[in-house]
Amino acid sequence: VPVTALLCAFKGQSGDGINVAIDAILEAILCSFSACGSDGIEMTGVLDASIYNCIFNSCGGYGINNSSGTNIAARVWRVANLFYNNTSGQENGFGDGPSLSEQTDSAASFVSSTDLTLAAASNARNNGLPMGFENETYIGYEDIGAVRHVDPSGGGPNKLWGKLG
Repeated sequence: VPVTALLCAFKGQSGDGINVAIDAILEAILCSFSACGSDGIEMTGVLDASIYNCIFNSCGGYGINNSSGTNIAARVWRVANLFYNNTSGQENGFGDGPSLSEQTDSAASFVSSTDLTLAAASNARNNGLPMGFENETYIGYEDIGAVRHVDPSGGGPNKLWGKLG
């Protein structure tokens, strides 16, 4: 069963932001988790997962928690995620499977608990994937999380993802 969260904001849930309790394929991409009552993402089923370019800010448990009792680290890609102030810690239950290009913030990642705009000093700005390209001189500057920043000097128009109307 595939479960996909793309450009989603999880703000103030009383429990987990995402809880996958079945054997599934989970993709969480460019999501923001703020002040979830428990974990940002909890996996209680054995699954394959890709979790990247997500922010886990002030969750009541772990940012990402594998509580399945099975070492699934080799089947869960965790890349370019950012963590700040999660009560239990950043991650749990992955053994020696590393998280790649992980970031942390020393202050809140967002402007406020109700505004998930990236704080000016957040490491989520311009640190997402893709970054550099092999054998090239140019670099991508992707933000981490569901909300993109706009530089004061302008740039392109704001893009709205999701439902209109």
